[in-house]
Amino acid sequence: MYQSDLIARDCYIIIQGKTFLADLILLGIQGYHVVLGTDWLAKYRATIDCKQKMLVVITPEGERLVHTGKRLYYTIPLISAAKALSWYRRVV
Repeated sequence: MYQSDLIARDCYIIIQGKTFLADLILLGIQGYHVVLGTDWLAKYRATIDCKQKMLVVITPEGERLVHTGKRLYYTIPLISAAKALSWYRRVV
């Protein structure tokens, strides 16, 4: 669990040229640019489609914006039969 008392207030988040305000809590989690909380998502009536990697937000003027993230294709990780057997023996 991460805790932080470092807050950046009234930051600008720009989606398709439209500006949204957010208070950001600095967590120091590698691999994330920003984590938007439920208060921010509710304020802008956001919906998230994880499968499609899509975020829909409504501007204060009522305009609907759709942002689609990059699709990353991963290969299936392979392990050797010997390694799988050793893991299995530890569990059983």
